[in-house]
Amino acid sequence: MAARERLFGQGPVVLAFDVGGTDVKRGWVDAEGSLHELQTVPTPVAGGAEAIIELAAETLQQVPEARGFSMVVPGIVDSASGIAHSSVNLGYRDVPFRQLLQTRLQLPVFFGHDVATAGYAEHVFGAAKGVDSSAVITVGTGIAAALIIAGEPVTSRGWAGELGHVQIADGPACGCGALGCLETIASAAAIARRYSELSGNTVPGAREVLERMQQGDPQAAEVWESALDALSQGIQITAGLLGVERVVIGGGLAQAGDNLIVPLQEKVRQRTTVTKLPEIILASLGAKAGIIGSLLRAREITKQ
Repeated sequence: MAARERLFGQGPVVLAFDVGGTDVKRGWVDAEGSLHELQTVPTPVAGGAEAIIELAAETLQQVPEARGFSMVVPGIVDSASGIAHSSVNLGYRDVPFRQLLQTRLQLPVFFGHDVATAGYAEHVFGAAKGVDSSAVITVGTGIAAALIIAGEPVTSRGWAGELGHVQIADGPACGCGALGCLETIASAAAIARRYSELSGNTVPGAREVLERMQQGDPQAAEVWESALDALSQGIQITAGLLGVERVVIGGGLAQAGDNLIVPLQEKVRQRTTVTKLPEIILASLGAKAGIIGSLLRAREITKQ
């Protein structure tokens, strides 16, 4: 297992999970504050909640000195009650995870939302550090935002931050049942899907669409530009309503770097009139933001 720099400072040993639709990132922090990564394993979707709880118990045997545990998952998650109300890809519905994990592990447990927790990590350690109000927007298969307002995370019992389901167009149809949700146009998955449909040439991801645009493909340019137009609208709405000082872009689409950020900054500037223009930058913790945030929450719950 690999150790990371001492982000956390001295404190109790803790263990954490970042559960995704495909795999589970696992890590622990030692008493000196160094992060250690355990092997990433496939998410045990078939076994439901019981399977992931059992995986947590098995992993705890590898770090028996742990004094706290945290798990974060996607979906509609109420961290205050520790309940996963709806996580469609994982099949969780109204599961009282925190209670179940505390009973099984006999440890203090934090249970929360993956994007909100990753955003909290960016606020404490990463690209959102140093400002009181920020939005960390993850653009991948879907789109979601972690909101920090006046230094405090805003979750509204799991309902805040669903930026991907703000309706900005008349179509296409979204999996949620609505039409024209932001993530049907601007998510990495949507960019690949829309280009494949428009051109008749199937591509695996948004990266290939960007590459084809850079090679002069007009259909790729059309899809990419419309995605950035939609995303800039979502950012302007967020900044206008909440007055965030900084918008941090993470997730798979952030790998586009300046090809994403530079035109996005300009599009948001053009849309912004009387409201404050937010700074727009790339996330700095990358794919590890979720596990870092989960470990941070485990440290906090253990110290209470």
